[in-house]
Amino acid sequence: MKKVLYFISAQSTAGVELALENKEDEVSILLLQNAVYCGTKKCSEVANAIKENKKVYVLKEDVELRGIQSLLLDGIEMVDYNGVIDVTFAQDTIVNF
Repeated sequence: MKKVLYFISAQSTAGVELALENKEDEVSILLLQNAVYCGTKKCSEVANAIKENKKVYVLKEDVELRGIQSLLLDGIEMVDYNGVIDVTFAQDTIVNF
Protein backbone atom coordinates (compact mmCIF):
# COMPACT_ATOMS: atom_id res chain seq x y z
CA MET A 1 0.00 0.00 0.00
CA LYS A 2 1.45 3.36 -0.98
CA LYS A 3 1.06 6.65 0.85
CA VAL A 4 -0.84 9.30 -1.11
CA LEU A 5 -1.16 12.95 -0.09
CA TYR A 6 -3.97 15.06 -1.53
CA PHE A 7 -2.55 18.58 -1.49
CA ILE A 8 -5.62 20.85 -1.67
CA SER A 9 -5.55 24.64 -1.88
CA ALA A 10 -8.93 25.57 -3.40
CA GLN A 11 -12.07 26.06 -1.35
CA SER A 12 -13.83 23.19 -3.04
CA THR A 13 -14.72 19.75 -1.75
CA ALA A 14 -13.83 18.09 -5.08
CA GLY A 15 -10.29 17.24 -3.93
CA VAL A 16 -11.55 15.76 -0.67
CA GLU A 17 -14.17 13.76 -2.58
CA LEU A 18 -11.43 12.39 -4.84
CA ALA A 19 -9.39 11.42 -1.77
CA LEU A 20 -12.42 9.62 -0.32
CA GLU A 21 -12.73 7.53 -3.48
CA ASN A 22 -9.22 6.13 -2.96
CA LYS A 23 -9.77 2.95 -0.97
CA GLU A 24 -6.55 1.20 -1.98
CA ASP A 25 -3.90 3.51 -0.52
CA GLU A 26 -3.00 5.13 2.79
CA VAL A 27 -4.53 8.56 2.17
CA SER A 28 -3.66 11.87 3.82
CA ILE A 29 -5.23 15.24 3.06
CA LEU A 30 -3.47 18.58 3.46
CA LEU A 31 -5.65 21.70 3.34
CA LEU A 32 -3.91 24.98 2.50
CA GLN A 33 -4.94 28.53 1.60
CA ASN A 34 -8.74 28.79 1.22
CA ALA A 35 -9.11 25.01 1.44
CA VAL A 36 -8.73 25.34 5.23
CA TYR A 37 -12.39 26.37 5.24
CA CYS A 38 -13.17 22.76 4.27
CA GLY A 39 -11.76 21.74 7.65
CA THR A 40 -14.60 23.44 9.51
CA LYS A 41 -17.62 21.75 11.04
CA LYS A 42 -19.69 22.71 7.99
CA CYS A 43 -17.78 20.36 5.68
CA SER A 44 -19.21 16.85 5.78
CA GLU A 45 -16.65 15.52 3.28
CA VAL A 46 -13.73 16.20 5.60
CA ALA A 47 -15.72 14.81 8.52
CA ASN A 48 -16.22 11.63 6.48
CA ALA A 49 -12.49 11.46 5.73
CA ILE A 50 -11.74 11.64 9.46
CA LYS A 51 -14.32 8.90 10.14
CA GLU A 52 -12.56 6.75 7.53
CA ASN A 53 -9.29 7.23 9.48
CA LYS A 54 -7.67 9.36 6.81
CA LYS A 55 -5.13 11.82 8.17
CA VAL A 56 -6.23 15.42 7.66
CA TYR A 57 -3.86 18.33 8.10
CA VAL A 58 -4.37 22.09 7.83
CA LEU A 59 -1.72 24.76 7.56
CA LYS A 60 -1.71 26.56 10.91
CA GLU A 61 -0.80 29.95 9.43
CA ASP A 62 -3.73 29.82 6.98
CA VAL A 63 -6.17 28.84 9.74
CA GLU A 64 -4.95 31.63 12.03
CA LEU A 65 -5.01 34.18 9.21
CA ARG A 66 -8.70 33.40 8.67
CA GLY A 67 -9.53 33.21 12.39
CA ILE A 68 -11.25 29.82 12.16
CA GLN A 69 -9.33 27.86 14.81
CA SER A 70 -12.43 27.27 16.93
CA LEU A 71 -14.42 26.04 13.92
CA LEU A 72 -12.12 23.17 12.95
CA LEU A 73 -13.34 19.60 13.11
CA ASP A 74 -11.95 17.34 15.82
CA GLY A 75 -9.31 15.03 14.41
CA ILE A 76 -7.61 17.59 12.20
CA GLU A 77 -3.94 18.22 12.84
CA MET A 78 -2.58 21.74 12.43
CA VAL A 79 0.93 21.90 10.99
CA ASP A 80 3.30 24.79 10.32
CA TYR A 81 5.39 25.17 7.16
CA ASN A 82 8.02 22.75 8.48
CA GLY A 83 5.23 20.27 9.18
CA VAL A 84 4.02 20.61 5.59
CA ILE A 85 7.49 19.63 4.41
CA ASP A 86 7.59 16.66 6.78
CA VAL A 87 4.12 15.46 5.69
CA THR A 88 4.99 15.92 2.01
CA PHE A 89 8.26 14.00 2.13
CA ALA A 90 6.65 11.11 4.02
CA GLN A 91 4.45 10.31 0.98
CA ASP A 92 4.98 8.13 -2.08
CA THR A 93 2.62 10.14 -4.30
CA ILE A 94 1.20 13.66 -4.19
CA VAL A 95 -2.03 14.68 -5.89
CA ASN A 96 -2.26 18.45 -6.22
CA PHE A 97 -5.82 19.71 -6.35
